[in-house]
Amino acid sequence: MTLFNPGLVTPISEDKRIPQFLQHGTLVDQANELSLYLQSNKGADENQDWKLVLLFVQLDRLCACEQQEQISSLLKQLVEEVDIAVQLLHSQLKKTIVSVALWDGGLNTFQTKMCPCTHTYTDGELKLQRAVLTHTLQELLDELMVQKHWYRDRDDFTVTLQATPLIRGLSSTGKPTGEFEASKRTDELMLQLWKNLLQPMDDQHIPDHKKNILTLQCPTEDRPFLRTEFNTPSSHHRNADHFIQTHTGTELPCEDRSPSSSIPTSVHELRPADIKVVAAVGDSLTAGNGIGSSPNNILDVLRQYRGLSWCIGGDGNLTTVTTLPNILKHFNHNVKGYSLGVGNQDNPQAFLNQAVPGATSPDIPSQVRTLVTKMKNDANINFESDWKLITIFIGGNDLCAYCENSLLYSVENYVGFLKESLDYLQKEVPRALVNLVEPLYISPLREMHMDASLNCPTWLVNMLCPCVVMPEPNSEALQILETVNREYQRSLHELIDSGRYDTQSDFTVVIQPFLRDIALPRLPDGRPDRSYFSADCFHLSQKSQTLMARSLWNNMLEPVGSKTSSQDFNSAFDLKCSTNDSPFIRTSKNSDYTYSAPSSKTDPITNRGSDFSCNILAPSDSKPTSADTVRPSDVAVLSYVGLNEESTELSTVLSKLTELVTLFNPGLVTPISEDKRIPQFLQHGTLVDQANELSLYLQSNKQGADENQDWKLVLLFVQLDRLCACEQQEQISSLLKQLVEEVDIAVQLLHSQLKKTIVSVALWDGGLNTFQTKMCPCTHTYTDGELKLQRAVLTHTLQELLDELMVQKHWYRDRDDFTVTLQATPLIRGLSSTGKPTGEFEASKRTDELMLQLWKNLLQPMDDQHIPDHKKNILTLQCPTEDRPFLRTEFNTPSSHHRNADHFIQTHTGTELPCEDRSPSSSIPTSVHELRPADIKVVAAVGDSLTAGNGIGSSPNNVLDVLRQYRGLSWCIGGDGNLTTVTTLPNILKHFNHNVTGYSLGVGDQNNPQAFLNQAVPGAKSRDIPSQVRTLVTKMKNDNINFESDWKLITIFIGGNDLCAYCENSLLYSVENYVGFLKESLDYLQKEVPRALVNLVEPLYITPLREMHMDASLNCPTWLLNILCPCVVMPEPNSEALQILETVNRGYQRSLHELIESGRYDTQSDFTVVIQPFLRDIALPRLPDGRPDRSYFSPDCFHLSQKAQTVMARSLWNNMLEPLGSKTSSQDFDSPFELKCSTNDSPFIRTYKNSDYMYSAPSPKPDPITNWGSDFSCNNLAPSESQPTSVHMLRPSDIQVVAALGDSLTAGTGAKSNSILDLNTEYKGVSWSIGGDQALETVTTLPNILKKFNPDLKGFSKGQGQLQKGFNMAVAGAKSLELPAQVQALIKAMKENTEVNFESDWKLVTIFIGTTDLCNYCYDQNNLSPKNFSNNLMLTLDMLYKEVPRVLVNLVDLMQVDVFKTVKKDTLGCSLQQRVSCHCVINPANNAPEIEELKRINRNYQTEIEYLISGDRYDGKEDFAVVLQPFFHYSFIPQTGLGEVDTSFFSVDCFHLSERAHAEMAIGLWNNMLEPVGRKQAYNNFTHDRAKIHCLSEAHPFIFTKANSQAAPPKTTVDPGSITTSTISATILPKCSTPIPVWVPVVVGFVSLLAGIIICWLIMSAVQRKKSKKSAKAAKNKETGF
Repeated sequence: MTLFNPGLVTPISEDKRIPQFLQHGTLVDQANELSLYLQSNKGADENQDWKLVLLFVQLDRLCACEQQEQISSLLKQLVEEVDIAVQLLHSQLKKTIVSVALWDGGLNTFQTKMCPCTHTYTDGELKLQRAVLTHTLQELLDELMVQKHWYRDRDDFTVTLQATPLIRGLSSTGKPTGEFEASKRTDELMLQLWKNLLQPMDDQHIPDHKKNILTLQCPTEDRPFLRTEFNTPSSHHRNADHFIQTHTGTELPCEDRSPSSSIPTSVHELRPADIKVVAAVGDSLTAGNGIGSSPNNILDVLRQYRGLSWCIGGDGNLTTVTTLPNILKHFNHNVKGYSLGVGNQDNPQAFLNQAVPGATSPDIPSQVRTLVTKMKNDANINFESDWKLITIFIGGNDLCAYCENSLLYSVENYVGFLKESLDYLQKEVPRALVNLVEPLYISPLREMHMDASLNCPTWLVNMLCPCVVMPEPNSEALQILETVNREYQRSLHELIDSGRYDTQSDFTVVIQPFLRDIALPRLPDGRPDRSYFSADCFHLSQKSQTLMARSLWNNMLEPVGSKTSSQDFNSAFDLKCSTNDSPFIRTSKNSDYTYSAPSSKTDPITNRGSDFSCNILAPSDSKPTSADTVRPSDVAVLSYVGLNEESTELSTVLSKLTELVTLFNPGLVTPISEDKRIPQFLQHGTLVDQANELSLYLQSNKQGADENQDWKLVLLFVQLDRLCACEQQEQISSLLKQLVEEVDIAVQLLHSQLKKTIVSVALWDGGLNTFQTKMCPCTHTYTDGELKLQRAVLTHTLQELLDELMVQKHWYRDRDDFTVTLQATPLIRGLSSTGKPTGEFEASKRTDELMLQLWKNLLQPMDDQHIPDHKKNILTLQCPTEDRPFLRTEFNTPSSHHRNADHFIQTHTGTELPCEDRSPSSSIPTSVHELRPADIKVVAAVGDSLTAGNGIGSSPNNVLDVLRQYRGLSWCIGGDGNLTTVTTLPNILKHFNHNVTGYSLGVGDQNNPQAFLNQAVPGAKSRDIPSQVRTLVTKMKNDNINFESDWKLITIFIGGNDLCAYCENSLLYSVENYVGFLKESLDYLQKEVPRALVNLVEPLYITPLREMHMDASLNCPTWLLNILCPCVVMPEPNSEALQILETVNRGYQRSLHELIESGRYDTQSDFTVVIQPFLRDIALPRLPDGRPDRSYFSPDCFHLSQKAQTVMARSLWNNMLEPLGSKTSSQDFDSPFELKCSTNDSPFIRTYKNSDYMYSAPSPKPDPITNWGSDFSCNNLAPSESQPTSVHMLRPSDIQVVAALGDSLTAGTGAKSNSILDLNTEYKGVSWSIGGDQALETVTTLPNILKKFNPDLKGFSKGQGQLQKGFNMAVAGAKSLELPAQVQALIKAMKENTEVNFESDWKLVTIFIGTTDLCNYCYDQNNLSPKNFSNNLMLTLDMLYKEVPRVLVNLVDLMQVDVFKTVKKDTLGCSLQQRVSCHCVINPANNAPEIEELKRINRNYQTEIEYLISGDRYDGKEDFAVVLQPFFHYSFIPQTGLGEVDTSFFSVDCFHLSERAHAEMAIGLWNNMLEPVGRKQAYNNFTHDRAKIHCLSEAHPFIFTKANSQAAPPKTTVDPGSITTSTISATILPKCSTPIPVWVPVVVGFVSLLAGIIICWLIMSAVQRKKSKKSAKAAKNKETGF
């Protein structure tokens, strides 16, 4: 816009910041603020200048978790808000055009927090919901504009609605499409926004290949204006023509509806009446989306009418609703499994309809597993004997997304996912017939969106199904789509025709092809008949579903080979019946159908869109006699060693490689079977075992290979997954040595057994798969960054050791017909920057890349050729050439072997301190701006491996040692040695204050006690800093530090790993996220830590480090760095990727300055943050010959040696003493420099204030709290080794069922209410003791804590109301008298629940009751007396004790209800509703006798509870215990800083508790459970802190009961950040000095014991002589007295 008018006035500042007043409040608030801004603006004429106002309506404010009625109401409210905002602008502004645009920002953090169900919905469901909501809101806004005549009552004001919403790009998975697309998307959205502002141009045809080119539309001579409704009228939505739903019932003409005379044992003799169970999986067509929707209610398409679904619905009967189950009911009225009514797949009425809207073929395996689980768990199904009919229909959404991810939705993957699903069904489900419905031919549906007269919402379907709707007619894209569609259909036939599913008599799969060719139903005028479709013209109406049900039934009765494969929906047809000759459902066998031979194999590689054209070279003229002259075509046998059952991805790679080698030699012999299965003998045992088995196989091969004459290629894989970096380095070294020795023995065995053989050894790193996770348990405790570093180093070390073995053994070349090669680079399964698979697209593509890498490593290498960045993603097959035609051996192509780095001598790393004045302040300073170095008492640090100290002390060639964390040598926090030998910031500070503490010592990770306040973690990124900071603060609070008065120096240095991973996830590692995580961390420190100065070290300028890996003479392990830091090392010089990286690097640095310059951290006198910029620009240290000096780096040429760390420590110190605005911002490692000293004029560590430095921007407001979740960092999550039989040995992970009894507090009444109208809503999902909404990170409840220990926990309640209440039996308003009834209901519910094993599952029942009793005590003192209260509790506990096995009862102490009188708020809810809620407490005056009496009764209630369980009444069973949890015993109401009650803890009636209070209660209850009986905290600590959850101690991993508390010391540990000062004082006992040597009391005690024994014996002997005739009882009494 500025290009059109350079004098443009805009509220956006020069640094592109949008002012705060345009980012807060409602639309109306912002419109008002904008009006005031424009009216007061000095650069524009309010009356004369035209204004363009863009008004954005954000879809993110809506949440599809709600019911449809609620969504409709929300949409209406949003449109009304737009109306009010526009009217306000209309009244305040002249000469204005308001352009209203709908913005759909995607599933961002804001919406995820606002819309919790996004965590539970599948990607497909979310995509459908967003599309429908977007369309509906756009239509409502259009209706508003038409109704208001575009607010055009004068010529100088109008409103337009942008024709299309601005939708943040989604891939077919419903998530951002990747770094490149996400980055490009902002440009596309800007251009779309601009285009919508202009008068539209005539539509021009754009060829497919130019559609991705971004083009700026310009105003033209004939259309020069901004668009308004009056200069360019838009076409407005018209409702679809009303259609009459035809009769959807059906008559069944079949007379013979009888079952078989006995239950058949063969699926080929199955009659319809034999079917007892129906089930289905699929997508929205089976889920029933929109079946029952009215023609124009697009929003209703979100509703899943499962009861009307064609193949699985069971609503009504056949005369009204035609579905497959309703047909089957006429044959067997007891058929089960069909779905009813409306709801998603988790709704109980969905039953065995497990279809999910938006599902694609990758989702079917998980749907099938869920389906089988439900079948097995249902008591009404005899899983072994009942015959089951399962319908699978999938593929439409795959086609809709094919153009966005052709690899994921390839034909191979489509049939692969179906094969996986069918294999699972065949293996797991007895007596089943599977209807595999062919995917429909989808392109005819395009016509629905090409005829404007149908008024179909085309751009909505562009979102849902772009690859079908958007291609131009006759375009290449459309041709590809139709080809893939037909291939989907063909591939299913090939799969089933293989006979794979006809190996068991009780299982088969039959393809039902009625949708292979469909003709759109048409109106008499020839147009498509919209009545067959739902309101979106995409999903099907009940009319179509009726025809699909009939067609499926008829297909089932038609013989295989003669089934109807094209269904004309215009033609009427009846249901068919079986005949006497063929009374069975038709299968291949009872149809006398012979499966066709499999189609000839096509090369799957050539269909990947890559350059795979090789001129296949002929074999050698005569068979080679030397391994050095073997061509690919000479290889007659290809085999493998080193696989295991978990090597699924490697198996896929090898299958593809085998196909490739077959192109060179069609007669290739290989152990891989035709269906691409690798035999079992190559997947079990050690390398040596497999080598032996392979030798026997090759020696006995009957497939035509000549053992003595044919050349064999054996690939020997060494799997890194067998190693575990949990071990100490010495153990890892030993394991590596053992693995290399095993390779040696396996190769020697092959050498002794085989002739004419080339063995190619390859290192395979399969990633963090399930197998490694099981073998390597520490993967659960290490961070992603740590795991990535460990894997990279281990991979490199093992590759080097294997290379040394080959050299040492001369490649086993003692004869010409045998040799061994080592593949030059390991095969590494692709990782994202998080250490996990990079996503479906990349994971699928990766097998092709790995196969090509494996193939390339087998050949003689080509000369390196430069590949431009834009071609690096194109997969290219390397071919043998005339001059390099052979497989590579060490003798025809010698490799360059690893040479050790030049030995360097570590220069002196000590430093002299020239400063004379080292004194502290005369008194402890109160201002951070008057802080001297000697005033610092505590040092601390967070960061990544540079601060953790990885490899600082490693010898030059020991790459494995880089895993060792030399924390004592760390530049900013290490404390090893002293300043004369080790230069670190703490060692400098020790010269000022020798009592400084907090520094780290020695070697170890962040959990090592010697690490102390060095909480840096290797591999950490900015997103890890908040958790590190919380851990740090917790350690400070818990240590011998005077937390309140000691001055602390905290250093934060992070960002290198973010840059290393930026190209892999530019959204996660964006500049905004980087500074956001740092802001969160600094905010926490400012809030929690008094007396602190934070050194915020600028992230280093990282690109100069690339030079270390561009000079081969340095012998740096570059491919190792390609794993650790690909985004820095791999881009070509001067490439776009490198330019982007450098821009982001500078963005990180700039963003930190903007954050600190805001003054946000200078609002307290005892806290500040200072940026230390010495790494902003660095110059690599160099040798005299100009090459980089490797001695400054660890062996990996990435981490820093002690030499570099010394320079960093000096630079940081000097930066601290330099004034702001004049700090050194470039580091030349070659230039020597000394430590600076403070002066008399400036004796302080420099801050903005003592530097007379002025910040440039005001401090912004802190972000609001968006949820009441909690952080959780406990590590001891394991269950007992075997299920405990004693309640006193119960760990949290052993609890399988939760339940709760009580009143409105447990029912969740009003917990999330915003008005009196919804006060009575029971938000059971957030209930403190039983709620299970979302996860702990957003909702803190006891079950959400327990889910961290056992994700399969059952019984918790979710959502609102009764539908998902689980075992939450609490009733709003319940008194103790009603508890026994609640127990009875609970026992009944548990016994009836099929997911609960009533006898063996451990149950945790929480009881909290009594508030309602006290609130009504003044009305019924007799029945509500303390004795009756106790009696009701006793009856309740007795029932649990007698009837429920394996249960632990939390009996929560009653709170003091009189505190509610202090809760005041000037609202109708608080003034009126509070009195209604608790009349006997609220109504009396504060000092009234009634209140004093009530307090006494309250205390008596508490006493009765304690007395009831203090005895042994409930101690008689080993599997039962009751524990009193007293955290509510002494209740107090939290207050704000002004001394007023904090009403955020209460609902709108100031009586019921809010979600925030529920979270605090959950934490209080949990922490009580981990405290011994007798030492439990008896008060509540209602302060917001996400890290207050305690953890189990190693010494006592059990939940405390009375029995296990007797001998247990109070050793519960606390989660990082959770201990407060009050906790410390409550749990730590005072230490006593011990001046007496420790042996003295031991000796004295022993002597005293002996004396006591002798005296007692003498006394007893005398008594015995006098009373020898006494009875045994008397003797016993004497014993007791003794």
